[in-house]
Amino acid sequence: MDFIASHFDDPFLGVRDVAAVMVTNVRQAARLFLPTGRTIREHVEEKRLERVRHLLETTALPLAAIAETCGFASRQYLSLVFRRRTGQTPGEWRRAERGGG
Repeated sequence: MDFIASHFDDPFLGVRDVAAVMVTNVRQAARLFLPTGRTIREHVEEKRLERVRHLLETTALPLAAIAETCGFASRQYLSLVFRRRTGQTPGEWRRAERGGG
């Protein structure tokens, strides 16, 4: 968990990287995450989205810059993941959080 928290912004961070830090294989690492109720990928995604929400609320950074900062491969992919997880686009979420909608 600490490794994910400190490396979530790496766009190349994957399950294999987490497993390597845990000194195990991918399958065993996945099993070790089962009690958390989330997969390794979901933990990484949630960490990234926490940072995205913070930046949307506290900065005027464009979405492309936020995507890059938070480890998403593109603005489009960030928008897809964000909408799937929140039901809103990043722009809608930013406006709502800032009291504009």
